[in-house]
Amino acid sequence: MMTHSLLCEEVQKCVRCGACKTLCPTYHLTLNETMGARGRVALLGELCLNHLPPSKNLAEKIFSCMLCGACKGICPTGINIPEMIYQGRGILKKAYRKGFLSKKALKITINNMDRVLPVMRWVHMLLYQPFQKTFGLSYLPKITGKPFNKHVQVYKNMKKVGRVAIFTGCNVNYFYPHLGDALSHVLLAKGYEVVVFKGEECCGAPLRSMGLEE
Repeated sequence: MMTHSLLCEEVQKCVRCGACKTLCPTYHLTLNETMGARGRVALLGELCLNHLPPSKNLAEKIFSCMLCGACKGICPTGINIPEMIYQGRGILKKAYRKGFLSKKALKITINNMDRVLPVMRWVHMLLYQPFQKTFGLSYLPKITGKPFNKHVQVYKNMKKVGRVAIFTGCNVNYFYPHLGDALSHVLLAKGYEVVVFKGEECCGAPLRSMGLEE
């Protein structure tokens, strides 16, 4: 995990070659330098040097990154750009007011998703449009009635060439359980025994993406 001081060191390594920009989907969509990987690195560099103050406009540029990781590994100087974006969001979270309610809700519910899930599901079904607008979400998938990790904990296999444990995460567990089922079926067909964790903890990605590093 990168620290603030390390972030400021990393941005100085950028030689502005633009290799990271060639694969950046938000740059290709907007053709705006500040909406590309190279532009965001440059903006974070100016922030570190105190040439730019934390602002709503700057925060929107850094939070507009999809965190897809397309730029990761392509930098000739070895800069970990997605990690820089995470750190930048931590610095700029107070300047980014969009999704304020969802940040608060996530901090409260992240470790109690099984209890919150039925409530969220009813809210989603009854108040989808208002909920979508209030929480600043462009798309909210349908919430499942039963989390994936509540199905079967161990899928036995007579062949048993090996054993695979699946970390479902919140997306597969609560929004796309069919993906977990599909993965299990493929592994079983290949002869693997499949284990689904029961007491899974949050990986932290949703919190980090909102700048909630601590």
